[in-house]
Amino acid sequence: MSLDILYIAKTLKKLASTSRFTGSTGEAKAKEFIVSQLESFGLYVKLQPFQVDVYNIEKARLEVLNPPLGVVACHGIGFSGVTPDEGVEGDLIFIDRGDKLLVPTFKNWIGLASSRPLHDDWKFISRFASGLVIAEDNPHRRLSHVSIPYEWYRKFGSLPSVYVSFEDAFKLLKARRVKILLKQKFSKVNSHNIIGVIEGSKYPDEIIMITAHYDSVYNVKGAVDNAGGTAFVLALAKLFSEKKPLRTLKFALFSGEELGLRGSLSYVEEFRSELDKVRLVVNLDVHGTAFGSSNSIITGPEKLKNYVEALADEIGTNINIVEDIVGSDGISFAKEGIPVVNFARFGGSGVNMHTELDDDRFVHEVAYLVLGRLVAEFLNRIANSEKLPFAKEIPDKLKKKVDEYFKKRLGIFDGKE
Repeated sequence: MSLDILYIAKTLKKLASTSRFTGSTGEAKAKEFIVSQLESFGLYVKLQPFQVDVYNIEKARLEVLNPPLGVVACHGIGFSGVTPDEGVEGDLIFIDRGDKLLVPTFKNWIGLASSRPLHDDWKFISRFASGLVIAEDNPHRRLSHVSIPYEWYRKFGSLPSVYVSFEDAFKLLKARRVKILLKQKFSKVNSHNIIGVIEGSKYPDEIIMITAHYDSVYNVKGAVDNAGGTAFVLALAKLFSEKKPLRTLKFALFSGEELGLRGSLSYVEEFRSELDKVRLVVNLDVHGTAFGSSNSIITGPEKLKNYVEALADEIGTNINIVEDIVGSDGISFAKEGIPVVNFARFGGSGVNMHTELDDDRFVHEVAYLVLGRLVAEFLNRIANSEKLPFAKEIPDKLKKKVDEYFKKRLGIFDGKE
């Protein structure tokens, strides 16, 4: 099957012309464009509205007081907390990844962390610290525009936190006292999932879902993450609209993924009665970088991994295939026992995900030469096979990883802390 990769590249660039943060004007325009594309292919399209908490950072400032080194560039972490107008100050203490060995049990200090602490560590740190300064993970990365789940703020209270560059974090090892000023406002907004349907001609009650998230992080254009995946889904919808498959195909574009899988979790909850019919989810997140590696991460039975491996060998690709989980919309379905095949293009300009450099400068249609062929062929065979070549199940070792993701990394389950 021939996927229109020029259409993908053109669509990617259109979507990545502006930020698509959940609840923003950019997200609303993207929704209108996606709906118009799916309808132009002749798909039945429905919108699923849902509410989501969002944030707006008004001011973020980090100042080194002792020694008096001045202001350090930073970016606030959404939902982490809010300071008084004068900010919060304290001795700066290195806590690595939130290791309890290094976390003081007295109050009114500010932590310097190597990475964002996980749910349980954040909970523990918030009992004592007045704020956090978190280092980017390499010397070349710009500042991340991300958030913690809003449940953490509601449950554990305010722990105003900022990201700083790797280089500035290294310099801060010499700092003894700092001040953080972080002002942000929280609100609820309406957002929408978009679902385009091609009903199966022979097995309409067996559903294959093809998913991607169309939102971006705060004030970032999100070319690779995930305009590239959204454009990929639209191209597949266009391709399969030309000939009706045996099974029903649902093309789902979710929003709120960057805020904690909000769109896909909302979908799973609202359409729980239909999940018995969903046989497989194919999730497309992180795509478009011209130079990089093509990957498939299987959250499902070994037979499914073997099938993807055999097909990849048959068509002549060097794709990396592993059994694991991915913190993307597919995992919302894996939690319900539905197998997921994730396809992604890692490396290259993808290292700029969640930063202002995730724009369309280094995206190109060549990124889809391998994955476009493989995903289209895989979907064609799965959608049109008389019997699916794998069971609808998640192995126990992967179930455990899924549960750990929701409890430790995301810190929510079924949308609750």
